[in-house]
Amino acid sequence: MVPEVGKPEAKAPDMETTTRTLSFRARAALADAISRGFAYPVSDFYTDLASGDFLQSLMHGSGRPDRSSALYIAMSEIESGIQVIIQDHTREDLESEYIGLFEHNKAQSPLHLFGGLYLQSEGGRLETLQRLITLYRSCGLEMEDGSEHADHLTVVLEFLGLLYRHCDQLQSGHDEPGLRQARADIRAIVNELAWTRRLDQELAARGGHPFYLPLSRLLQILLVLPGA
Repeated sequence: MVPEVGKPEAKAPDMETTTRTLSFRARAALADAISRGFAYPVSDFYTDLASGDFLQSLMHGSGRPDRSSALYIAMSEIESGIQVIIQDHTREDLESEYIGLFEHNKAQSPLHLFGGLYLQSEGGRLETLQRLITLYRSCGLEMEDGSEHADHLTVVLEFLGLLYRHCDQLQSGHDEPGLRQARADIRAIVNELAWTRRLDQELAARGGHPFYLPLSRLLQILLVLPGA
């Protein structure tokens, strides 16, 4: 269950209500939007936060969740977080906080967005990169050997969005064998993203950024959707 932020104890969110009508196309839109949210905050992104365009892209992926659902709660927290950002932060402020959280921090280790860096075993990241590159290639995507970005959260989420769109096409074409394989690929990607639970915990432990923590919670909901 995804923890709530700043909410009183209440009835547990209904995950079934959250997900039972969320189409593959909607899930693809959600994966794309979360990927963009975790990318480096360039000026265009800040503009889209301020205009409401980014929130609209998230809503396009979330459908119309029931008010008791985890997805509805997460979307409400994201909306509140965006308001905090556009009221209290310049783009430079957001950029500085992003760098401090995920790239360089003199006071404490950054929360890396490269999944392989969360593996403790020797050669763990290399194995992760090789596994992901193999999966990307099996789905027709070109990726050079030794690519150092294959395990970055934004790249993996973009690929997850592609898989969900592929599932939508296969489902429309009644291609059951192809759909089974695509769902298996989605499960493989979800397994690769298990490290994001630790990222979520660390974000909360560091005080909970008003935008990136709710975005992380939304990611956790996406990754536990049934019916993959």
